[in-house]
Amino acid sequence: MNPEFGRNLATSSGPLASETLAQLLAAHAEFLAAGGGGGSWELLSVAGLPLCIYRGGAEAGTQLVLRHKQLAAGTSLRDRNLASSDLSGSACDGADFRGAKLDGSAAIDGFFAGADFSRASLRGVDFSGSDLRGCNFSDADLTEADFEHTDCTEADFTGANVERARFPGAILEGIVRRSSPRRSFRERLETMVAQLRAHPEVEIYEFTVGPPASEAQLAAAEAALGLALPPALRAFYAAHDGVFLQWGLRGQDYPGKSAAFEYPDYGTPPGAINLLPVAAAWSKHWELDSFVNTIADDQLIRLFGAVPDPRPPVAAVVIDNYAKYYHGDLVLGGAHDIVVVASDHGADMDSSDWVGFETYLDLIVAQYGTCRYQRALGIGWTRASRQLPSWAPHPSLDEVIAGIERE
Repeated sequence: MNPEFGRNLATSSGPLASETLAQLLAAHAEFLAAGGGGGSWELLSVAGLPLCIYRGGAEAGTQLVLRHKQLAAGTSLRDRNLASSDLSGSACDGADFRGAKLDGSAAIDGFFAGADFSRASLRGVDFSGSDLRGCNFSDADLTEADFEHTDCTEADFTGANVERARFPGAILEGIVRRSSPRRSFRERLETMVAQLRAHPEVEIYEFTVGPPASEAQLAAAEAALGLALPPALRAFYAAHDGVFLQWGLRGQDYPGKSAAFEYPDYGTPPGAINLLPVAAAWSKHWELDSFVNTIADDQLIRLFGAVPDPRPPVAAVVIDNYAKYYHGDLVLGGAHDIVVVASDHGADMDSSDWVGFETYLDLIVAQYGTCRYQRALGIGWTRASRQLPSWAPHPSLDEVIAGIERE
């Protein structure tokens, strides 16, 4: 399509009124809530103009279609769920899409110069032929996005996930692709919670981040257990003394909902994080009261390469008491912190792979706080457990929700 003709077509009627856009967004939220997302696109050409036909639908709401429409400069769609939208041929120059979810959307031959897509989820978005000059894609998820014949001049891809993204024929002059500083757990956690809040099928029951633990609190916990906190765990508590989150599917009843840092019961919501305050986690009572099982010498050798000498005061503590049947346990005694996920109320601690504490935080965020045993580290008794040096899987929130619904 001739770019000048396309821009004139999109801007001929002027920007959408804010009231009109608000109505369109509300209708799209209903469309997604009724199961309208996740369809496929067919691209046709009509009188030389691209026409994207959506194969899918819902019994309520209306899909967001901004085809050949213009958004006012600086329009904010921040943290909005715009998945499966039609933005083809739209003029969205300078729009704010920070943290928005546009997975599976069609954005062919669009005009997005200077738009901010930082932290946005753009999995599978088709940007083919679009003007993306100066766009900010920093820390965005561009998995399987299509940039064929786009103009990405001076776009910023710092920290973006470009796994399986396509760039054939794209103009990539002056793009920025720096390695960005690693975002803190707090920043990544709050981004995840914002995505949960924006999803029409999700309800958050409680989200609590404890204040930083004081040096006196850290020292008291270490004295109570007779063991120093590993550096990564100490840094975590120095930033936030406990993190609690419970979320589930809207309209569902979960009898095991609980207040922050309480012991979980059966029927816990599918999304649950209960990273306990330092005084509760760094305690001998987990082993004395049989919340964690005895660690056999052969398991210690597999975890640490040798039986710790001297042995620590206790073999393990519970740091993430997120469900009645499962919990994340820190096994003590080695040079590095090791987290396993126990099942059977802590009686079984060797049917889980193991990770370092920081990797454990990574997978909590990547899996939206869903069960770390069933969706991450648990292996049953299918093979010998092993160490995972990092966590790679990053399912979309829609994929996580679909898995919950199947269960």
